Amino acid sequence: QGLRPPLPRRSQRLVSPLGGCAPARMSGERGVEFATLLGGALVWAPEAKATPSGSPGIARAALSLCNDKAESTAVGVYTVPHYTSATYGRAFGPLMLPDVLLFCRGLDAALSRQAEGHRLVLTTPHGDPEYRANAAVLLGAYLVVGHEWTPRQVEAALAREASARFTCAWSTEPAEQGVLTVGDCWEGMAMAKALSFLTAEMVKDDVEMKAACASYTHQSHRYDCSWIVPGRLMVGADPVTVICDPNPVTCNSLLPDGDSTALPGEEAEGGAAFPSEGAEDGSNLRRESVGSVDTVCRDFSGYVPMASSHSPGSFEDLDYVSFLRASGVGLVLRANFHNENGMPKPSYSDRALEPYGIRHANVRVVDREGGLPKKKDFAKALEVARDFWDQDPSGAVFVHCKGGFGRSVILACCLAIERFDVSGRAMLGWARIARPGAFTSPKQEMFIAGLKGREDVRTAAGLRADCAELTTKAAPSCTSCVVQ
Repeated sequence: QGLRPPLPRRSQRLVSPLGGCAPARMSGERGVEFATLLGGALVWAPEAKATPSGSPGIARAALSLCNDKAESTAVGVYTVPHYTSATYGRAFGPLMLPDVLLFCRGLDAALSRQAEGHRLVLTTPHGDPEYRANAAVLLGAYLVVGHEWTPRQVEAALAREASARFTCAWSTEPAEQGVLTVGDCWEGMAMAKALSFLTAEMVKDDVEMKAACASYTHQSHRYDCSWIVPGRLMVGADPVTVICDPNPVTCNSLLPDGDSTALPGEEAEGGAAFPSEGAEDGSNLRRESVGSVDTVCRDFSGYVPMASSHSPGSFEDLDYVSFLRASGVGLVLRANFHNENGMPKPSYSDRALEPYGIRHANVRVVDREGGLPKKKDFAKALEVARDFWDQDPSGAVFVHCKGGFGRSVILACCLAIERFDVSGRAMLGWARIARPGAFTSPKQEMFIAGLKGREDVRTAAGLRADCAELTTKAAPSCTSCVVQ
């Protein structure tokens, strides 16, 4: 504890996006470097008090570009929907996906209006490393999504920014103790671009950008959920905690018939509620002793007003189950217990979703100071998800825990890494942007960051990566491949 997590290992050979030489840098004030980008049309001048000398240019505070295409001024600032700023500790970024898209679209439009021979100079406030880190993520996202740059090329151009760190969401520790770096966020953007989570049209076209922002806002504000893999893998809070939120913007009904809060749960049906003390696996702990991260216990005595960057417009305000069905969800994985600290009502019955054509499985993980699933939990999640996708390749999976930030995000990220064979560092960066508040403890972030790809996820599930059974089903029942 107290040690800085290691930085990701990066290639020593950096390729310049401007040709065979490194991006041009001009020395400015003491400790300030100006990086020229896109053939000189754009200049990155963080913490500069004056624009660099040379051809004429217009200076803009970098994050102000988020406002150019927004329908609200509440953009370009780190927020976690449904929670006050006091609850998420010292977390300051990275900014959420709509901010990324608004910045990219605003920057692209500003460059297109620029007179020939002029430069757009992006600045950040002097002595504000948090603003600078957030702006660097957004600038890198624009270069990756809008101009096909690789993370290595972005790092070559913005070398001093890549290693800046973000504190863990909900943490009171300083950013220097964080796991996530600006470079990880660039990796996440590149992964999202390569897998078509993000497209160049979202940067180049107002209609595409507004549609993406509106869809995201509607999901996060009304249903407290976000896509980790658009159309395939969604994470969020327990639907019962969502419908109990007094905010009028939030969904207030679980089932189409509206009788959602009266559903009997497992506790009433004689099933497992929160574990009691004494089990050998450590999961059976007194409810009072299980330290669910306090900051992901929503305050149900009031609600947090939520301003949107774009009005949801024509989105239909459905009950939760109808929303899942409209989103293509055919399987729900629940990572929380039936009744936990911070839940105003017990969770829904295991059988509540079946009449609506949605399968359900429990992968319960104890939330103690930020729960980390065990091997059997990873194995079960892999098996159930693979069985579902084998039968319905185009179907979507919804993974939730109590608040939708810790256990559910860990499981969803592992499912995505196993499915697409991407790095944990890239998934960490993407998840923090796609789901603000994602990961509730540094150990969760370090676990994901340590995964190199598919084989590491299978190993974490206690399964041998070379087992042929895994090509069709990640099955813990395959006794020949269980890691002893």
